[in-house]
Amino acid sequence: MQGMGTIEMWSWFKEQILCVLDRYVPVRQGGSDKVRELWFTKEIVSLVKWKREAYVTMRRDGSVEVMESYRLARKDLKIKLRRARTGHEQTLAGRIKENPKAFDRYVRNNRMTRVGIGPVKERIGKLCVDPVEIGDVLNDYFSSVFTEEQENIVEEATELRATRIERIKAFEKWKEEKDMYQMGKIKKQKEIEKEKKRKEKEEVTEKKKDNFAALNKWNSNKKVALKQKMKENAKEEEKKKTEEEYTKYEREEMASTMYEKWLDIMLSTLEAFNSVEQKEKQQKHDKKQRKIRRILLHSESPPPWSPPNKTIPFGK
Repeated sequence: MQGMGTIEMWSWFKEQILCVLDRYVPVRQGGSDKVRELWFTKEIVSLVKWKREAYVTMRRDGSVEVMESYRLARKDLKIKLRRARTGHEQTLAGRIKENPKAFDRYVRNNRMTRVGIGPVKERIGKLCVDPVEIGDVLNDYFSSVFTEEQENIVEEATELRATRIERIKAFEKWKEEKDMYQMGKIKKQKEIEKEKKRKEKEEVTEKKKDNFAALNKWNSNKKVALKQKMKENAKEEEKKKTEEEYTKYEREEMASTMYEKWLDIMLSTLEAFNSVEQKEKQQKHDKKQRKIRRILLHSESPPPWSPPNKTIPFGK
């Protein structure tokens, strides 16, 4: 290494370091692990869990009390997040002189775009785009800084002051961009919630219309069924009434037939009885006439009180 200049020694050292890194240092594969923010405290983690549980319960039940609990959890979480983020940013801004790396890391992590090292100009004014040329230019610059430390101390102080001012301006600009981004995000979230509420309202209205139509259809079907049932009942009553009338008519007809038969029997019996009675009377009359004839035949003259063709009236 003797006889080497600063640039040659730095190049040799850099090559040795890169070889050791490639040989012994493992390369981590890209993952999707999310880095938690520094202002994400235990209280905020518990509030996030509470909000998720309330959201799941609201989606499952959908009652008014559960929805109100979810709104309270979401509102409380937003307030806590805003306060924690604002407090962390104020702490970083207050300690920017003592710990500028923390501020730079926070700005770098929350930057919307990732910008690497861009094109670099050499001392002669040539623009370098190739990564190797950019590394050589930066190496020359660092070697000049290390060798001319005493000469460039004033320039470094000036650059450091300018860098701090630029950092403060960058922080203010970043904060303004962050606020604009948060406002746009909140506005977009409100629009999404508004659209979601509108869709839910339309779904509820559609369900009400469907329920009303189903109720009307059920009522019409019910009326038709009731009319059909009334017609069937009327037919059954009419049929029952006809059967009762027919049964009554049959009973009356049977009673009339039995009465006529009984009347015929009674008349025949009465006629037989009358014929027997008349026959007995005739027999008695004939017997009496025969008796009178016998008396008249055996007696010479009839008695004065009994003429043959006369009778004495009753009471004379």
